[in-house]
Amino acid sequence: MLYIGSILYRETRPGEGDETKIRDRLKNARRAYRMNISINELDAAMDMALNGAPTYSGVAVSSENAMNFSAVFCAVNIIAGSIASLPLQLYRRVGDGGKEPYRDHPLYDLLHNQPNPEMTSYVFREILQQHILLTGNAYAEIVPDRVGRPAELWPVNPAVTKMLRDANTIYYEIDEGGGKKRIVPADRMFHMPGLSFDGRVGYSVLAKARETFGLGLAMEEFQARFYGQGTNVGSVLEHPGKLSPEAHQRLVADVEEQRAGLTHAHKSMILEEGMKFVKTGMPLEDAQFLESKVFQISEIARWFNLPPHKLKKLSRATFSNIEQQQIEFLQDSIRPWAVRWEQHIAWKLLRPDERRTLFAEFNLDGLQRGDTKSRMEAYAAMRNVGAINADEIRAKENLNPIGDLAGQMYWRPLNMGDAGEAVAVAPAVTEEPEEEENDSMRMVK
Repeated sequence: MLYIGSILYRETRPGEGDETKIRDRLKNARRAYRMNISINELDAAMDMALNGAPTYSGVAVSSENAMNFSAVFCAVNIIAGSIASLPLQLYRRVGDGGKEPYRDHPLYDLLHNQPNPEMTSYVFREILQQHILLTGNAYAEIVPDRVGRPAELWPVNPAVTKMLRDANTIYYEIDEGGGKKRIVPADRMFHMPGLSFDGRVGYSVLAKARETFGLGLAMEEFQARFYGQGTNVGSVLEHPGKLSPEAHQRLVADVEEQRAGLTHAHKSMILEEGMKFVKTGMPLEDAQFLESKVFQISEIARWFNLPPHKLKKLSRATFSNIEQQQIEFLQDSIRPWAVRWEQHIAWKLLRPDERRTLFAEFNLDGLQRGDTKSRMEAYAAMRNVGAINADEIRAKENLNPIGDLAGQMYWRPLNMGDAGEAVAVAPAVTEEPEEEENDSMRMVK
C-alpha cells in the first residue's frame, strides 16, 4: 500500500488550483479502479505516502519526519558517516596471503573516488547506508561500459523500487512517475538488503520501530506545545472572594508590565484584597517526562544496535569504560555493515573469475586508533618481535617511508630463534670472555 501511495503522490501536483486537484482526484480514482482497490484504500495509501503510517501515539511516521527526531538522526548519521568515511579499496591477492591495492581496475575508482559524475564515494555510500538503515534496502543502478564492467553507480530511491520474480528470474521495477515504469535486470542493480527473513528484501526499521519513533516525536511535539501554548503555569493567585474591576485591571497591568519576562523575574509583587500567592509544580516533572525522553534515547540505540554514548547519552560512560564502548561500537555496529558491503560488492560488481584474485575491503584501522601513548607502545612491541618494520609503522601514522633499506628491516631478539630448529647445547665456559656483547638486538633483512 505504501508503494502504491508513493507512486500516486508523485503524480499529483500539490499547491495548484482546485480544478487541477479535482482532475488529479478523478485520475487517481480511475487508477484505483484499475488496481482493484477502493477509493478509501487509495486515500489511505495517499495519506501514508504523504504523512507516514499512523501510530498509537497519534503521530504518523515516515522516512522524512522520523529524521526530525534527534536520536534517530544522530543514529543514522553516525553509522552512515562512519561507513562513508572509512577507506574502501579494491585489492589484489599476491604471494602467500599478501595483498596490494589494484588501482588499474575501473572498479577501484568507483569505490574509492567517484561512483558517478555527480557525487563522491563518500556521498554515495552515505546515501545507500541511510536507505538501508531506515527502509531495510539499498539500491544502486549499475551502468556498464562497453565490455560489461561497472562504469557508473547511481542510487535509486527504495520507496519507488520493487524486487519482482518471474519464474526463476529476478528483476526490479522502478516507478519514474507519470505512469512510467522501468524494468532493470538483476545484474544491473546493486541491491543490498539489511536484516531479512528471506535474504531478498530487508526488514524496514521504520515499520518495525514505528511506535518507538512515533512516541519520541509525540513527546517532542507535546513539549513544544507545552511551552508554546503557555500551559506552563508556575503559580496561581488565590482570592477569598471576587476581584473588583479596579483591582483586576491593576493586577493585569502590574503582571504584564512589571512582572512578565526574564528581565522582571524574581521581583516582589504586592497583592491586594487578601489574595495569596500559591506556587505550583511543573507537570512535566510530575509525569517524569524528562526521564521518559532519556529512556527513548536508549530505545533508539537498541533499534540501531549502537552503544548509548554514540547518541550522546553519557550517563553510564566513564573514563575507564569509554574506550571499551568504542571497541564495541566498531565490532558490533560498524564491522557487520562493512562485511555486508564487501560481500555484496564482490557478488554484484566483480565477475566470478575476478573474485578469485580481487576483493574489496574497508580499512577499519582509523576507528581502532587509540591514544598516542597506547599506539606507540603497541608499535614498539610489534617491532621488537619482528612483526612490522619502520616503514609499516610510518604508513599507519600517515607518514612517508624512510626511503632506504633501514625502513624495511625487521628486528628480532638475539636470544630467540625458530622454535622448530634443533637447539645445540653450548659447552661450559670456564673463563670470562674478553669482550661482552652489548647489543641485545640485531637486524635481519
